[in-house]
Amino acid sequence: VAVATGSAGQILTSAGAGAIPSFQAAAAGGKILQVVSKTDTTNRATTSHSYTSGIGGYLQIQPSSTSSKILIIASVSLYIASNTGFLTLTYQGNTLASNSSNGANFVIMDGYSKFQATSSLTFLHSPSTTDIKSYDVMMRNSNNSTQVECINGYAQANLTLMEIAG
Repeated sequence: VAVATGSAGQILTSAGAGAIPSFQAAAAGGKILQVVSKTDTTNRATTSHSYTSGIGGYLQIQPSSTSSKILIIASVSLYIASNTGFLTLTYQGNTLASNSSNGANFVIMDGYSKFQATSSLTFLHSPSTTDIKSYDVMMRNSNNSTQVECINGYAQANLTLMEIAG
């Protein structure tokens, strides 16, 4: 059975058992439209209970469509000698975590006997805008006195934003 030749941007689609396949337009959603990335190799520390940047500042992206989604991928190594350390992803300075327990965090690390771990944070965000927007990885501690560190000098931190067609 001969199959017709498709044109640019089409994919070969099965019509089921015994039927002749045909070329059709590829699905519109899910394509990666742009990627921006940031790497940080500086150790960052805070004794604050308020969030502060764990990667030395935000990363910006401007979606090309209001239906686009932003895939956020971050990798950060957190160290805390005692008490508890927290990591979250923020959008325009506000946390993206939806849990209300203990301040809406993505990662909680118990460091009562010194703890260090690299955490991967991933979130799919729908900003519904074409304005330039800022994302960041933020850290804080549990008690306003214990130091929590993003030890990016030992294990570099990465933040990547991908615009996905909606």
